[in-house]
Amino acid sequence: MKKKILAIFLSIILLSGFCLVGSALATGGSTALGEGLNKAGDKAGLTSDTPVESIIGKIIGAVFGFVSLLFLILIIYAGIMLMTAGGEAEQVKKARKTLVHAAIGLFVTLASGQVAYYVLEKVGQATGS
Repeated sequence: MKKKILAIFLSIILLSGFCLVGSALATGGSTALGEGLNKAGDKAGLTSDTPVESIIGKIIGAVFGFVSLLFLILIIYAGIMLMTAGGEAEQVKKARKTLVHAAIGLFVTLASGQVAYYVLEKVGQATGS
């Protein structure tokens, strides 16, 4: 229970940090930071003319790629645990539980990715991008 509360707390802090940086940039905060972001955007092939849907799509793609890789690693780890259990019932149960949860997580992640891409596609069509 304490781990879940800590994870939620850290997520809120991280999200707040992103919001503060975004609001500082939107209100014309640090020009050095803005210039650095512009240079990074130019190197990534993003200009000020790049549609927002495209930028969001790239961010979502990167996040889903990372999360999918994480679930794949969990599935491999659970498979190794299952193979090395040596018939120990508790170890087998733990490995199967990890395997099932990782597979469900992977499925949910991929399904939510498809929903996000569908929504972004419809938004792009509606705005003419």
